[in-house]
Amino acid sequence: FREGEKYYILGDLQKSFTFFERALEINNFSAGSHFNVAQIYTENRKLDKAIPFAEKAIELDSTNKFYYLQAANIHTTIGELGEAERIYSELIRKVPDTDNHLFDLAAIQLYQKKYDAAIQTYTRAEKRQGVMEEIFLQRQQIYLKNNKRDEALKEGRDLIKLYPNQNTHLINWVSTMISMNRLDEAKTFLNDEL
Repeated sequence: FREGEKYYILGDLQKSFTFFERALEINNFSAGSHFNVAQIYTENRKLDKAIPFAEKAIELDSTNKFYYLQAANIHTTIGELGEAERIYSELIRKVPDTDNHLFDLAAIQLYQKKYDAAIQTYTRAEKRQGVMEEIFLQRQQIYLKNNKRDEALKEGRDLIKLYPNQNTHLINWVSTMISMNRLDEAKTFLNDEL
């Protein structure tokens, strides 16, 4: 295992791979060896061969976030977004202090057009990490894509309340109102703000 790591650091992936293979022959229950073999396959763009090793690493050690991230990235790269979503969900559920990956989960859900799930994920992120401008903007965009205008406008109003000195939020909200042909409301709002 140490020799495999040494050659990996030196950039000799072939020798590194040979040593990690040998390590697995000696101890097939080494999560680290499975992880490293998956990493070498990934770097050699043999993602189909990397997947079983990445998933075996998780199976053997479900507490290491890097194992989950590797598997999720491989599945994302080859377009298996459902699998990537499952892995991110499992990571967040099983490994402490991984709430920041709720944003990765939401992004995967958005790519799959699972808009309601993405909104729920952003709301979970907000509850766990606190109020963030990015969360409001993402939810607003999702609502607009789904033609949920009132919800989109509410997100915009809440954002303006939270960041009253940022005129960009005000301008974006008024632009959204105008695009929805709610001209009187936009005019009233602007007059009140001015």
